[in-house]
Amino acid sequence: MKTTPYYSFLSIVSPLLFLILFCCGCTSGSRDVVVFDNGFEAQKGWCEMNNVYEGKGHTGRFSSFTNSDYQYGTTFRIKIKDISDKPVTYLRFSVWCYADAIPVTGRIIMSIDKDTVKNVFWNTWELSNTIKEKQKWTEIDGELSLKTNDANVPENTLIFYVWSNDKTNVLADDFHLEFTTK
Repeated sequence: MKTTPYYSFLSIVSPLLFLILFCCGCTSGSRDVVVFDNGFEAQKGWCEMNNVYEGKGHTGRFSSFTNSDYQYGTTFRIKIKDISDKPVTYLRFSVWCYADAIPVTGRIIMSIDKDTVKNVFWNTWELSNTIKEKQKWTEIDGELSLKTNDANVPENTLIFYVWSNDKTNVLADDFHLEFTTK
């Protein structure tokens, strides 16, 4: 099949034009999104790993557990400046949780600490508001504005974890933390 010069010209210029418009359209007033995930198959960057459970994960073989003996789940801890060099404005998250028994008294906790002051910014999400069935994985998601001055101090530390003092296990897996910056 013979191609016309017009068709050849369009086949070369169209992708280039799309690329130029796409790149230019994304630079003005753009927001960045920084994502941290953990399915406990690879734990780099997470701490308090003494309560990783092998054998029952939402995906894979591993999850984090909490109970009355291990009240604090695997923790994500990072300085605000290590998330981005731009101010962090928003957090969206999802975590898959599993409770051996109902009712569950656990919480998802997000706090921001200064070196000398704990909890300058703090928020919780009750697991009992979402987990309605025992022994079933349930996705819990939430979002939170971090536009306050306390949240945007580069040296402050953001801490995210699941907490429970239940006698039976509460498992957490497939953490997804998505930070929006200016």
